[in-house]
Amino acid sequence: MGSPKYVKIRNEVGMTAYTECFKLDYGTDVCFQHALKFVEGDPGYYARLGFRPADTLGFRKPSLRIPDAAFQVMTLTANEPWMTGTLVYAATFWDLDCVGLRDDETHSAARA
Repeated sequence: MGSPKYVKIRNEVGMTAYTECFKLDYGTDVCFQHALKFVEGDPGYYARLGFRPADTLGFRKPSLRIPDAAFQVMTLTANEPWMTGTLVYAATFWDLDCVGLRDDETHSAARA
């Protein structure tokens, strides 16, 4: 987990990145065309920002490497009840190995 100072810095960096990303989306009229935002992350952190477990709304994660609790969604203005199914990542996510836990992280999580 790291020292309290490291955790505080990590949380501040994460929050800054998150809010800046939303400023980009919500700073224009385009944001009202969005229906959903997905994240892979700590539910304790993202729940306070309005994210919920995605499976409870009928979404399936794009990879088994993503822990169930980490796959989360935020519903936005344009969301409709029929919007469900499997999230499909663009090839870039796979090319850069940015999906879910890696083998070393999976084994570490299992030991904890």
